[in-house]
Amino acid sequence: MFQSYLRSIQEIPVTLGLIVIHSVLYLLLMNADPSFASLWMVSDGSETLKQFGAQYNPAVWEGEYYRLFFCAFLHGNLVHLILNNLGLYVLGRLVERLLGSKYFFMLYLISLYGGSVASLLWTSPLAVSVGASGAIYGIAGALMIFLIFDLEGDFVMTSAGGRLFFFVLIAFNFALGEWFEVINDTAHIGGFVAGA
Repeated sequence: MFQSYLRSIQEIPVTLGLIVIHSVLYLLLMNADPSFASLWMVSDGSETLKQFGAQYNPAVWEGEYYRLFFCAFLHGNLVHLILNNLGLYVLGRLVERLLGSKYFFMLYLISLYGGSVASLLWTSPLAVSVGASGAIYGIAGALMIFLIFDLEGDFVMTSAGGRLFFFVLIAFNFALGEWFEVINDTAHIGGFVAGA
C-alpha cells in the first residue's frame, strides 16, 4: 500500500512541486508580515504582496511583466492558499497523469498567463491580484475538454453523474466570484479559456 502511494506521488511531480512552492512563498510572506498567519487576513496585506511580486496593474503597465507570472505563486491568506492547493492537487493529479509532467507544466503556465492577462485587461486599473486559481481553472478547462470529447474517458469520471458534478462544481465556483468581490473571476475565466 505504501509503495503504491509512493508510486502515485512520483507520477505528479509538477503538481506537488507547485504546492511546495506556493507553501514556501506563503511562509516567507508570513515572516515578512505576521498578519498573513491568520486564516482570513484582517489587515490589508496589499503592500507586502506588491513587494513580493503580486500583479499590480500599474507596475505591469510600467514594464514589470514578471508580475504576470509570479502573482500565481502568491496567496492572500491561509484559506486562499489551502483552497488553491487543494484544487491543484485534486485536478492536477488527474490532468498531470493524462498529459504527462512536461505538458501539464506548459498547460499550467499558459493558463496562469491567460488568467493574468485577462485580469490586467478587464479588472480595476489599481487591482492587486494573487493566486493560482487562474492556472487551476485552466487545468479544469483542459479536463473539461477530456470529458466532453471522452478523451481517455476510462481514466476520468466516466459516469454521467461524475461529469455533471464536475460541471456543477465549475459553475458554482464561478458563482462564488459574483458573491465575493475579492475573488477575481476575470482571472478564472481567462485561465479557463486558456486551458481549454
